[in-house]
Amino acid sequence: MSKRSRRVLFAITLLIGSAASFAAFENLRGKRAVQAYKTALIAKGEKLKIEELVTPFSDESNQTANRLVQAAWQLSQRGLATSLIQPSAMRFVAPGKAIAGWTQPMISNNGRPPNRWEDLAAQLDDQREALAQIRDDLKSLRLDWRLNYHQGFDLLLPHLARTKQIAYWLSAATLNDLHTRDLNSASANLQALLSLANGFRDERTMVSQLVRISIAAIAFAATWEALQADGWTDAQLAGLQKGWEAVEFIRAMERSMEMGRATGLVMFERFRHSDTELRQMFSGMGTGAAGSSGTLSAPNSVEDVPEFVGALFKKSLAATGSFGRENLWRWLWSNRDELQFCQAYQAMLERMRQLAVQGCFAGPYSREDNDGVMFDWEGALRQRYFMSAALLPGGSRCFGKVCRIETQRVLVVTAIALKRYQLRHGKPPENLSALVPGFLARPAKDFMDGKALRYRLNSDGTFVLYSVGEDGKDDDGDPRLPSSRSYSRYFADGLDIVWPVSASRKEMTEEEAKENTSSQKPSDK
Repeated sequence: MSKRSRRVLFAITLLIGSAASFAAFENLRGKRAVQAYKTALIAKGEKLKIEELVTPFSDESNQTANRLVQAAWQLSQRGLATSLIQPSAMRFVAPGKAIAGWTQPMISNNGRPPNRWEDLAAQLDDQREALAQIRDDLKSLRLDWRLNYHQGFDLLLPHLARTKQIAYWLSAATLNDLHTRDLNSASANLQALLSLANGFRDERTMVSQLVRISIAAIAFAATWEALQADGWTDAQLAGLQKGWEAVEFIRAMERSMEMGRATGLVMFERFRHSDTELRQMFSGMGTGAAGSSGTLSAPNSVEDVPEFVGALFKKSLAATGSFGRENLWRWLWSNRDELQFCQAYQAMLERMRQLAVQGCFAGPYSREDNDGVMFDWEGALRQRYFMSAALLPGGSRCFGKVCRIETQRVLVVTAIALKRYQLRHGKPPENLSALVPGFLARPAKDFMDGKALRYRLNSDGTFVLYSVGEDGKDDDGDPRLPSSRSYSRYFADGLDIVWPVSASRKEMTEEEAKENTSSQKPSDK
């Protein structure tokens, strides 16, 4: 063996030995770092164990929740052969302009031939016992499906689909009641819808909280529909306003994030000690190693050794397959991955808590701000933080959803108070301060910037009520889409988030003509 070959071999051996020593040192260092961080969190009062976060179990709440699911199951198993006829609620025909679905002679059907109100009434009548049971059960203040959070990824949540199904039925029932001018029944269905959104607020999964927000959005549209009707009493409106004031989202999302962190920490331990679960996770994530194809050329000099060893590592990692990558994560990277996970979750929690303390959004956000960490997915780092990426929710998504639904909640509470003022005085107030204290306990605040909610009275007796939206810029109540968006019918996507007004007869006619044209297209072919 030549002198140069011996030097290269020695260098390779030295580097491999150094790498092995580094791996052992890195594992120990990572273990100490994550433990020190957890200790610091506990000293600050953070709860990291599932047992510390689970709410006290109630047999009554569990029985009520199970009855509710059973009633929802009956809705899907009994009745007419066709699916539920769902009237469109708060259907937009122009920016800031919506049609009250219950005022229409027929039920819009997304471009297809419209449905009859009589058919919806028959469906609701066929399910009257199940719906009555649902309304009665939703008088309970809490629903508890007794989830086992220790199951982690294996935790199934089939009740969420059932609860959303119930929300659609209650919304349809509300619009049918409004169409028949039965305001007492409409009020009961709306109150049940709000109770559904608030009933499982203590459920500590982020998916559950997102479903709650979705149900609240359904209730928002149904409430807008109700406020387009005349004949309400102040007591009915006050009860509806109280129901909206009681719905809570920020603290509920915070609690679900705390549980998400606790269940994630349990999952880290499970993956470290279970070959089967770790292999399934790697397979599900598609974490492939970035290897190189072809034959490696031997280094020509000592200077080429580091590059050669790096390429050899990548190629070896790819050749070992899942087994090698799993064990590298377990023995080398898992502690650093867990530390990254804890830091990211803490950043998200602090942002959510800031929302609760400030009572407002107060500024634009970015994914980096809310996820708390950026991941480098290149090369070996694809394996290094893969658990953090799998277990961390989209922080910006949850944060944005909470901000939007809180803004909608402020808007609808204020709109109900305006309706009550108009009922008593015969006209809307000159400004929102007139609502305090008779109709609002405190001045309405825009959740997006923390300033007074925007309002102005028009010369024709109508009013404009709006929030400045996520960009914090007051566009004078402009509901049009920003130039960056080409299409959206979601009212909160406008330059400002504007409380919709009823579309004019002309706008309704134009929309009806579009639907008729669309419904005729298939038969013309």
